Amino acid sequence: DPEDERAGLPAARFHTGVAHLADALDAPVVPFGLAGTEIVLPPSVEGYKGWVIGGVPLTVKPGPLAISFGPALRRRPAESAEAFTQRLQDECFRLTRLAEAELAGAGSESERASR
Repeated sequence: DPEDERAGLPAARFHTGVAHLADALDAPVVPFGLAGTEIVLPPSVEGYKGWVIGGVPLTVKPGPLAISFGPALRRRPAESAEAFTQRLQDECFRLTRLAEAELAGAGSESERASR
């Protein structure tokens, strides 16, 4: 939920699994930010009336989405999994703000078509 993310609530925080996986595979992590999913996919099943697959509410309602990618990140020497995870989270949240701005500036489909 974008509001949980902005408020810094625990439910929106990243976990260290990606840091451990990246270490195990000796792989970089590509950060990204995604905007608009809360319209297409409700953030929780509470109050939702519709399909639920694997505990995830699902709508078939189309909606605009925007995604922003950043440069690949690697865990720095002596950087803890927690510190890397925080750095990755900060970058992903920054990229989400960029995606949100792009989505907000995109206007309606008819407006984009007339440009």
